[in-house]
Amino acid sequence: MAIGSTSQAIRTGWRSRGADVVALVASLLAPAAVPAGAGRDATATPAPQVYPKPRSLKNRPEEVRIPSAVTLVSGVSTDGCALDAVRHVLRDAGVHTVRQVDACAAAPDGRLIVHVGGHRENAATAKALHWLGVQGAETMAAEGYVLAVGRGRDRRDRIVLSGVDAAGTYYAAQTLRQLVRGPRLRGVVIRDWPALRRRGVVEGFSGPPWSHRQRLADLEWYGRHKLNSYLYAPKDDPYLRAEWRTPHPADKLVRIGELVRRARANHVDLGCVLSPGLSVCYSKPSDAAALTARFESLWELGVRGFVVAFDDIDHQRWNCEEDRAAFGTGAAAAAAAQARLMNAVQEAFTDAHPEAEPLQLVPTEYRGTAATDYTRRIAQDLHPGVVVQWTGTDVIAPRITRADVAAAREAFGHPVLLRDNYPVNAHVQGRLLLGPFTGCEGGLGESALGLTVNPMPQAQASKISLFGVADYAWNDTAYDPERSWSAGLDELAGGDARTADALRAFARVQRSSRNDPRPAPELAAQIDQFRRSGRAAPLHRALRATRDAPGLLRQRLADPAFLTETAPWLDATEAWGRAALTALDMLSAQRLGNGADARAAYEALPALVARARSFTWTGIDPRRKVPAELDPVLEEFVRQAVEESTRGHGLTPVSPR
Repeated sequence: MAIGSTSQAIRTGWRSRGADVVALVASLLAPAAVPAGAGRDATATPAPQVYPKPRSLKNRPEEVRIPSAVTLVSGVSTDGCALDAVRHVLRDAGVHTVRQVDACAAAPDGRLIVHVGGHRENAATAKALHWLGVQGAETMAAEGYVLAVGRGRDRRDRIVLSGVDAAGTYYAAQTLRQLVRGPRLRGVVIRDWPALRRRGVVEGFSGPPWSHRQRLADLEWYGRHKLNSYLYAPKDDPYLRAEWRTPHPADKLVRIGELVRRARANHVDLGCVLSPGLSVCYSKPSDAAALTARFESLWELGVRGFVVAFDDIDHQRWNCEEDRAAFGTGAAAAAAAQARLMNAVQEAFTDAHPEAEPLQLVPTEYRGTAATDYTRRIAQDLHPGVVVQWTGTDVIAPRITRADVAAAREAFGHPVLLRDNYPVNAHVQGRLLLGPFTGCEGGLGESALGLTVNPMPQAQASKISLFGVADYAWNDTAYDPERSWSAGLDELAGGDARTADALRAFARVQRSSRNDPRPAPELAAQIDQFRRSGRAAPLHRALRATRDAPGLLRQRLADPAFLTETAPWLDATEAWGRAALTALDMLSAQRLGNGADARAAYEALPALVARARSFTWTGIDPRRKVPAELDPVLEEFVRQAVEESTRGHGLTPVSPR
């Protein structure tokens, strides 16, 4: 995974962010600039919500119309990916003609002028911002940007996308994509930069791997959501694990090269993870050379991020007797051996490639904050430029605070990158984890170098949580899990309200996890309200929405991959919704004294429950089917309803099991 170009860049990155904070505070305290001649438009509407949430978004009083012909001003070094994204946005807004001119040409004309490129990319951008009365992005940290829309003092309508670097300009284009919703665009000034330097995904889950096509599509999604890291570590690639000494065959190299190119086109840094721990002999120079040779072969493809993983191994056991003689025994001995290997790779490979990202280590003791014999030896022996991946206070940590990160940095003596095991579902194979990303305290960007998360084999379903991950990692102090979760569902629904409602109904019964143990909290509250008040109508509506959601999604959701990978859970949700509605009808009929209807519903329940439990998927072991499970709220409601009916009305017990 890419972290930064050098250790010095890591250190200076935090210092430069201070200038951004000063600039933001100053902009918030200063009165809003209204360009001369800009009339207030009473019909102007606020700018749409933007995700990840920007640091500062201030509406301007004017409104800009997007005509059918637009002038696009670029520099010779303007990021091509950003230009492509802007052209796409303009076309979607109804622009038929985009006349691109060079920044050094004569003053551009046209009803709308779009300037793309920061001060290093486009010489005309600074002047355009000046006409709008907006400060540039020069003082921002890496990947920051300014996006300004309005009518300048020269009476010209302008859109200006100015990044502190190429990635910043590209991210400005992704923000513009969310602002443009037709031919009318509200004036706005956005000043924005990320909280965490590294933000991304590690494909490190157990279970059915993603396809090559899925990975290519995901890299585009990451770029659109300002995630800048993807770690290639599929468990089914033997050349990363059991056969780590053996180079990838030609066809595999071709595919990795395609991933690298797609990643670069979306400003995503692709890194590779090698896991030699099951067979490495640390004391053999030949193994260090083999690891370096593997990295060299990946370097030739364009990979610039490299990780060595020693997780999930027994660090009390050696793979060769030479290591026992060289290092002794115990956790500290294992740490010394791992540090020696990492230092050899650092010297032979990373130091020889100044463009490489800092080398990363996944330690064997990758969780917790206490200093141990292992972490103390890592802190003492490991090269200072190596970054340590850490999962938090536990393998799956419900809560991670700034104090936790500070303690981990102290224990390891190295920069820490947080690797959060959510929404990965290997520990609950029958579950989808579709709840919001939660548990990380705001402000982790002050001490953690970055955040990567481990998703599910269900790549499209994982995006419900990844949307929140992107939102948090970009602006960790303004993150609202529920707001972000709702916005992610809206995006997946393509802006269609009925589809979004169906997604919410489906996701709310796949929500609980170790991060948030509350099962389907909204539905549970409605069930509790029914039990207290006896009013069945609100609960009936909620259960009907749950039952109908899968059918609506299959009719309306324009994402066939999501429907395919969630099919067993869609079936189970519909079936449990039907069973719960029948149980509610049974209770309602009994309370009204309608014994015949109550008996009919009572006798129908066993078959309905059996069907709800019948849906399966192939989990980690392809030879074994795993039941598709939901949050237990619906099943528990049915169980309690049957018990109540049996006790209160003398019915012959009919078990739903």
